[in-house]
Amino acid sequence: MKHLTGLFLLTLLFFSSCRKEDAPQRIANNVRLSRLENQYRKQQFFYNADGSLSRALQQERNGDTVKDFRYQYIQGLVAGTSVARAQVTYEWLHADSLRLIVRNEGGQPTYTMLFRFSGDRLERWWQYQHADGLILPRERTDFTYNAQGNLVERKHYDHDGAQWLLAHTVQLPAYDRQPNWSASFELTPYWLGKPRLVQNNPLREEFRNAAGHLFKTIVWQYQYNADGLKVRATKTISEDHEPTRTEHIHYTY
Repeated sequence: MKHLTGLFLLTLLFFSSCRKEDAPQRIANNVRLSRLENQYRKQQFFYNADGSLSRALQQERNGDTVKDFRYQYIQGLVAGTSVARAQVTYEWLHADSLRLIVRNEGGQPTYTMLFRFSGDRLERWWQYQHADGLILPRERTDFTYNAQGNLVERKHYDHDGAQWLLAHTVQLPAYDRQPNWSASFELTPYWLGKPRLVQNNPLREEFRNAAGHLFKTIVWQYQYNADGLKVRATKTISEDHEPTRTEHIHYTY
């Protein structure tokens, strides 16, 4: 089951532009995103009295099919999930390295994920599959940030059984100046223990294959509230040999 990123790494990216860059930024550190939805997915987030995340509900729509997922959290780590009745355990290998093991209903490990951080920034993510007593490397993503703490490049690798091979690169050349409070929710349902993984909202993404060919772009346009928080976004996706498509995203705090 290659590229479980779609299931476990719920798209690191967020949405942008519609410039209002000089809006007031009266934003406290206790901003809580309560709902995030587009025409395909709806996510709701619930918090404890101290502001920490307690649970999340996710509903995905595909035509007439609707799937519901539930996640329970303790200190930002998922303690329970309805995804394939998976059991999830964690272990800090070092102060900056976290190992996550996903087990099936019978308790057998199916996937291992490794996260390496530098402060509040995720630097690298790996995924390994357990099969026939072996632990097989499958995917890796490297993250690069600018001085403002915004992600500027993601390099995605696949493993061919012998070595890591570059699959594609995603570059984020421009951001707005508004605060981004949704990125950590869109990164992964399994790890929400860190604060904001990016500071602002990207305006454009450029996808290039291993040879450097630009095969996909994503452009965002935003609407903000009086505090400079994004409340609506339009995501326009242009891809080789595919019709241009648009998604509309709504944020509630």
